[in-house]
This record gives sequence, C-alpha cells and structure tokens, in this order.
Amino acid sequence: MSELQRTLERIASACERMAEDPVIEMETGPPNCPHCDRVNPVIRVEESGGTGLMAEFVIQARCEHCGNTFYALPMQWQCVQRLTQINEILEARKEVAGYGNNGNESD
Repeated sequence: MSELQRTLERIASACERMAEDPVIEMETGPPNCPHCDRVNPVIRVEESGGTGLMAEFVIQARCEHCGNTFYALPMQWQCVQRLTQINEILEARKEVAGYGNNGNESD
C-alpha cells in the first residue's frame, strides 16, 4: 500500500467520524454593554429575591464605565455542584474567549 493510499484512507476515516458526531452551533454575543459597547465591563448588580424559570432568568445591571442600566439574558448555562468548580470554568473561558482582562482594558 502506497503512502498516498494510506493518507487517503486516513482522511476518509476522519471524514466518516466527523459525520457521526452531531455539531451544535449557537450564536452568542460577547459580554458587552449595549450603550457604550465596552467588552466585558465592570458591572453592578443589585440582587433581589424572586422566583421563576431558570431559562427565563434576566439580569439587570449597571455598567460602571458609562453608568447606564441594561438587561442581560443568559443564553447558555454551565451548572456545577460546587463554587470551587466555577474558577476552572472562568479560567477556561478567559483563554478561549479572550475576556481575561475583566473590563480593565485601556480606552
């Protein structure tokens, strides 16, 4: 068997495996203020009690950069059993999405 034939068989095998795995694509926006467009701004949230469906959870926040109030609707959830697991998720998110500066970017 030639090197070219082995390579083609590997490519065909990889294509077949990719076809087996479902791909779920979800468009989400960056964490930015809709007023000043600052990406990952420092925000203030005043929590209050309430009851409702988790899928309909809305956050009212105030951007510390421009001072305007806005509303955020989480589109994806990562739920964990312990608070310590959150740090791992946040570190991974910082690497993948590039939001590691936590709103401390220069203007």
